[in-house]
Amino acid sequence: MVLLALTLGSAPLHAQDTFALNRKVSVHAKKTPISHVLEDLEKQTHLNFVYDGAQVDKSSTVTLTADNRSLKDVLNALFPPGSEYRVIGNQVVVKKGRPA
Repeated sequence: MVLLALTLGSAPLHAQDTFALNRKVSVHAKKTPISHVLEDLEKQTHLNFVYDGAQVDKSSTVTLTADNRSLKDVLNALFPPGSEYRVIGNQVVVKKGRPA
């Protein structure tokens, strides 16, 4: 019975990741600092983005247009392949992948 409770207790975490990362967002950025794009995403999703400042250069600029796309699709466009996103409460923890 304890094993069942632990298994059921972990299910909402995965569901939370899926729900949060499937939220629809729109981004219109032209040579915009990535920090400003993330701030805009925070306003749209009511989530906070957490990342290692040594991995993400907040002043680097991006150009991206995305209309009604999933948050995960937009994050995949902002960060290199292999990046991971984990939702913990109202935070999205970004672990940047290595450039190909």
